[in-house]
Amino acid sequence: MVSKEDGSETTCKVDVEYEWLPPKCTTFMSLGHATRMCPTVKPKQPAVLVYVPNVDVEKPVTVQ
Repeated sequence: MVSKEDGSETTCKVDVEYEWLPPKCTTFMSLGHATRMCPTVKPKQPAVLVYVPNVDVEKPVTVQ
């Protein structure tokens, strides 16, 4: 609010520039922590490697 000489007040627009912005959580749409650090976001499970043997489908296999 800006005070005028007659004692009344009025609003005015002020442009502000920042050198950087703090992290923003896309879950809460607020500043303070990044989405990857959000306490409500569950971490992704790491990929599990599975061994699959090479099988030659062109060569017949004899089973006894």
